[in-house]
Amino acid sequence: MEPANRRKLVQLAVVLALVVACLLFRRVFYVVELAALELRYLWWLVLIVVIGSWLAAVVGKDR
Repeated sequence: MEPANRRKLVQLAVVLALVVACLLFRRVFYVVELAALELRYLWWLVLIVVIGSWLAAVVGKDR
């Protein structure tokens, strides 16, 4: 299996697992809902994590 196809399959599995967890456990749904609401206030934190991950990937390629 090619890496691109494997990555898509893993992403689909994670999303499916999250949906199933939300359906089976109400508290998981509340945590996901709260996280989505808090993203409005903590968007800068998400931006820092994304930039850090990108930098780690770029620097990691050179090694």
